[in-house]
Amino acid sequence: MTIVNREALHRAVDELPEESLPELGQFIAYLHYKETHEMDWFYQLRERFEPVREATAAMSETEIDQAIAEAVSEVRRERQTQSGI
Repeated sequence: MTIVNREALHRAVDELPEESLPELGQFIAYLHYKETHEMDWFYQLRERFEPVREATAAMSETEIDQAIAEAVSEVRRERQTQSGI
């Protein structure tokens, strides 16, 4: 069933059996949470990477790829040193 307006939604809720209301309440609580928190992680991550985006704005794709490769190599060297390999 697809409900496209509030009036139809209210009618559908009114037609639900009493034993379905707790589950509906949980679902509504989930939707409220989802609406307010779903994108929070995305915006927080975007904000954290803002300095990186600014620093790389003038770099070419090749320069960015090289910087990433160097960082990965450095991390691998550090891990090898820490593990004693």
